[in-house]
Amino acid sequence: MDEAFWLSCTDPVALLNALHPMHTHGSDVPQTRASRLYLLACAHRQWHILPLVCRKLVYLAEMYAEAPREYQALQLALEPIAERLMNSAGEADDLLEAEKALAALNDRDDISPIALLGQLSAAEQARLTTPPPPANSVFTPEAWRSLAAVIYLPLQFYTPSYTWLARKYHSLSRLREVFGNPYQPVSIDPAWNTPTVQTMARQMYTTRNFEAMPVLADALQEAGCNHEHMLAHCRDPRLTHVRGCWVMDALLDLR
Repeated sequence: MDEAFWLSCTDPVALLNALHPMHTHGSDVPQTRASRLYLLACAHRQWHILPLVCRKLVYLAEMYAEAPREYQALQLALEPIAERLMNSAGEADDLLEAEKALAALNDRDDISPIALLGQLSAAEQARLTTPPPPANSVFTPEAWRSLAAVIYLPLQFYTPSYTWLARKYHSLSRLREVFGNPYQPVSIDPAWNTPTVQTMARQMYTTRNFEAMPVLADALQEAGCNHEHMLAHCRDPRLTHVRGCWVMDALLDLR
């Protein structure tokens, strides 16, 4: 892969395969934070059809993606729950069993999904509990396989095969949002990272509310930032920003 291919290709699976080539059926390369957050961003795109237990698993998997060492015990506990969903048909009984298994983790001293999910902002709490569709009302086998995969795969230690997701469940815009342009890595001038920029970036990242991205661009420009691609990314009204946004990661040193 070269930069021309990266910029011109419109197939997310081809781009992911170029970033993370599979030489065998499996991988012995640890999965990156960007990979996990991209998959979870794909899950967020399907929020309107995700059952409640799947939504909980998405948020918990996101916490693991952000701090794998801190949440290793959580990952080990969530993985079998997500794997059972992968091997199910998404029927009501399967979802109920997953909900029970997740609730049982609250009895452990080292893991409390209720407490972790309680750390979400009020807006995210409301989003979490927005009524999902009736169980199994919208799931074809292909749909369920892909929905279960975007929850299960981010919990894997090694880089997964992205073909577990049907192409329509991938997203080119989310891929570019998370990975940016790997051929032009961003170097942040410390002068740009003023207290105002840091406060705004941290607040948006913590609350998952990125509406102030254009204002962040103004603050960066006032601090002397002349990185045209970064400023344009912040100001583009067509974009949906997510955790893992390459600009945020650069500013907050999360890469």
